[in-house]
Amino acid sequence: RSHSVSENPKLLSNAVPSIFVGVFDAPNNSGTPPLEEELLEPPTKKIRLSYVVTHEFDGDLPVSEDAVVGVQEIHNPPNHIAVNGSGDEEKDSANDSGPVRDISASKLSESEGDFHISSHHSDSGCHYSSSTSFNSDSECEWSASNSCDSDSECAWSSSNSSDTNSDWELSSQEDCDTDSDFQENELDHLETPDSDNDALLRPKPASSTENDLKLQKKVRRLQKQIVRLKKNRGKLENRISDLENTISGLTCPEMNLIKSMKKESTEGDPWSCFMMDQMKNKTKKSKNGYRWHQEVIRQCIILQARSPGAYECLRKSGMVILPSPKTLRSYLGSSTMDVGVTDIVKEAMKAKIEELGGGLGIHVNIALDEVAIKPNETYVKHADKLVGHVDMAGIVEAKDKEKLANKLLTFAINGLANSFCIIVGYFLVNKMTAEELSKLTLHVIEEVERIGFVVVGAVADNASTNTKMFKMINPDRILSHVIPHPNDANRKLFLSFDSSHIIKNVRNQFIDRPLKRKGKPIRFEFIKRLHFKQKLMVLKFVKKLSKRHLEPTTIERQNVQRALDIFSRPMVAALEALRRRHTSGFMGSEETISFMCKMIKWFEIHDISNLTQGKYQRLPNKAPFYSSADARVKWLQDFLQWLIDWKKSVIDKEHFLTAETFAAIEITTKSTIAKISYLLDTAGFKFVLTRKFNSDNLERKFSALRQANGGNYNMEAKAAIYGVEKLLRTTA
Repeated sequence: RSHSVSENPKLLSNAVPSIFVGVFDAPNNSGTPPLEEELLEPPTKKIRLSYVVTHEFDGDLPVSEDAVVGVQEIHNPPNHIAVNGSGDEEKDSANDSGPVRDISASKLSESEGDFHISSHHSDSGCHYSSSTSFNSDSECEWSASNSCDSDSECAWSSSNSSDTNSDWELSSQEDCDTDSDFQENELDHLETPDSDNDALLRPKPASSTENDLKLQKKVRRLQKQIVRLKKNRGKLENRISDLENTISGLTCPEMNLIKSMKKESTEGDPWSCFMMDQMKNKTKKSKNGYRWHQEVIRQCIILQARSPGAYECLRKSGMVILPSPKTLRSYLGSSTMDVGVTDIVKEAMKAKIEELGGGLGIHVNIALDEVAIKPNETYVKHADKLVGHVDMAGIVEAKDKEKLANKLLTFAINGLANSFCIIVGYFLVNKMTAEELSKLTLHVIEEVERIGFVVVGAVADNASTNTKMFKMINPDRILSHVIPHPNDANRKLFLSFDSSHIIKNVRNQFIDRPLKRKGKPIRFEFIKRLHFKQKLMVLKFVKKLSKRHLEPTTIERQNVQRALDIFSRPMVAALEALRRRHTSGFMGSEETISFMCKMIKWFEIHDISNLTQGKYQRLPNKAPFYSSADARVKWLQDFLQWLIDWKKSVIDKEHFLTAETFAAIEITTKSTIAKISYLLDTAGFKFVLTRKFNSDNLERKFSALRQANGGNYNMEAKAAIYGVEKLLRTTA
């Protein structure tokens, strides 16, 4: 490559000026242009120059004005080359675009800075110009072509020229053939200026300092940043427009509701899960694309089981999108028709243990009760077995294997620190003995403890079989409210009877028996008189008082709510008001009112269900127990003494409660006092809710079981077993 400059360069009339920008690395105080070997050495000084080099043509080579970028009119002497850069020379008054300094060709090698000089041969038909390019590292690249034929095409291109119709391509080849394109091959790092670098093409002041160069760099950088920001702004504006079209018609509360539903659906909220499924499935084109949350499936199974007709009506109404019964059956699967502590039961208990994660939540109270079934034998095809005979899962051998079962004995656990109820065992029985029941009870307690729960107590109704069973599991063979735990001798197991069952028995004896205390009658006749007195009144003393309360049938005697309507505060208040007014027929009702008040308070203490019930219902007796020294604990002890004194004061047994009912009240009251003390002082509970000590949750399971069979109170064994498995799969 030749970097020499002709001593007398000839500026022709058809010379085409071109503007180049570049950086050249040269040693300090260098008087001559660097050789090619010196270019490989590390630079010692970098100066950025903008300069103009004229192109000379001997012949009449036509040059299109469109192919020239940044053409600048220059009128210099023939022996000068116009260079735009930094220096101390005076500005060229003929150049309007910026300061230009004229450097003699002989002095060009002595000037500081970076330069790139065009050279030509007199015998060549085309004079070429070579350019410099720079990148971020201020590297200088050279490209040159020494000659080309007269018939060759010299193609020029520039990324900055929007009106250039020809391609500008450079190559460093020594010779180029006729009619061949002049292309670039070796300039791998050549960077053509873009629109943001137009400022680089402008002439720079002669007195530019390093700070000016930094400012120019900053300006270029900010200009590029402005372009990027404008592009991003356009994208954001389009995004905002799309969002506005999407949420058009929705208010802020509606948007917040959708966000809340989406968040709560991940937490398992049934309503949120249902609403999110409705919205998602509504967008599906086919029913095959419908998807459902696990909680929605669970609730749909329960709804379809309780009322298949109502469920199908909802599906066909188009108001909601619900899974088909076939889909629900696929989730339930088939039944093995096994009884006892089955695999399904164990899986349900293990899942609950994992959910609780230990702590106080594993403390449970076990409840047992029976539900009537229809004695019938049924063949189950998929299980290939006959179902309906007495079956105690091999724990106890039935004396008569051909005997049909008429009861389904069920065990369930109630969480004492958490709200859950799980069926943990079920057996087909018929007139079961206390010995058989005790073996089944101990087996279920052992299995529950093996899974990981801590059984604190057991509760049952005060039927004679259950009373005998409590005696048999006690090593002392006596009825007691606390016995050594069957699985751990260092622990205690608290026994009690269901308070709801007790209040029903007391109501029945209140109706049937002529009770007396200290010679004063405790008579149900006062309530009958109250009903007769308010029968024709518009404003009644007691709203819930009907003939069914006064003369209940056998089925109605099993209704707990009817018993609670009798032992209620409005009933006592009405009797007390009539007594104080000396109303005829209500005189001498003091002992009756006292008896009713005590039974109401006793039941309220045993029916504490939540933390706010006592506050909102204004019933102090239903506030949770926070201390074993609570005044109500002392009242329970006084109540027991009151019953004992009453029992001792009567001569005729008909004037007092039955022995079974008295024993049930005594055992349950003592057990409640002992449980409260154990849970608060030993187990570490912060409060105690006494409703968890009874079997109300198990009764609710029986109600759901009957509803799952179409409200049938006389279901078959097959339906009962399948219903229990359905409850285990859908509820916890």
